Amino acid sequence: MSKLYKKDFKWDRLDENTYLVTDEETHDIHILNETAFWLYDKCNDKEKNELIKDFLKECRFDDSTMISEAKKDCEEIIEEMIRLNMIYIK
Repeated sequence: MSKLYKKDFKWDRLDENTYLVTDEETHDIHILNETAFWLYDKCNDKEKNELIKDFLKECRFDDSTMISEAKKDCEEIIEEMIRLNMIYIK
């Protein structure tokens, strides 16, 4: 199965819910919320579904609607980070 890996970018925490992630090679700057940063930070050597499962477990959602929404959000965030070359599939 394909696994995700993050590119090694410099990052700074701006406040409780905001991270600034910088590609020093291209000078691209990405502003991530706490969810997106968690997914970025924890993705190495994990399949996409495994990463999402870990996130949902970490959040301890107990409402099936919230779980479904969070899963959809995670999938969209991961796809966007792949599109932006922040993470890649190997």
